[in-house]
Amino acid sequence: MTTGKHSDSPNAAKWLLNRLGCSPNNAAVIGDLDERYRRGHSRAWYWRQVAMAITISFLKETWNRKARTLAAVVSGWFAIYICYLLLRPVSSYLLGEVQPDSPVMYAVFTRILPQSWAFYYKSLASPVLDLVLRLLMVCLAGEVSGRTTGSLYRANRKPMVLAFALSVLLAAGWVFADISLTDGPPGFAWPVLAIGVVLLASVLHGGFPHQVERDSFRIN
Repeated sequence: MTTGKHSDSPNAAKWLLNRLGCSPNNAAVIGDLDERYRRGHSRAWYWRQVAMAITISFLKETWNRKARTLAAVVSGWFAIYICYLLLRPVSSYLLGEVQPDSPVMYAVFTRILPQSWAFYYKSLASPVLDLVLRLLMVCLAGEVSGRTTGSLYRANRKPMVLAFALSVLLAAGWVFADISLTDGPPGFAWPVLAIGVVLLASVLHGGFPHQVERDSFRIN
């Protein structure tokens, strides 16, 4: 019986392949990788094989369904646009109410909290609260768009959601690079990157079914 570091293959890598792998044969691929891993391959080798399996299966599925992939990406961005139209009034109201010079904050620092705290709120808490509210709106838009894409293309959920998520990643990277390399507002690039990361994570969270497939965690 094999013991030591080659007795247990990386569970995180198996989870990732099972979650993101677009091939219908993920279980067979995991079984084959486990067997070869126990014969002496390294953990780095296992991770490389998982990355290759995910990439190849994704490219194969999207190449064979180019029109559907394009439609999934457009559907996802359309869902984000609809969320933007619906959430814009709400976000504008909330962001306005938490500004240091808003009537609500004026009442807070004149009737509830010491007025001297207004300085700290304006310099520290207000920018953080503003960013948190924006991230919450982005998170909601990502969740809705991911669920929409996954529901519309249920038969090919993984490659379609991944294609949409990849478009989000490319868009966020492009905007971040454009702001960083041009004369954009100082310090504005990193919040934009944070928004892109939250949007990407929300799309993936909403796009994939939330169920644990236990078979991929078993070690034979």
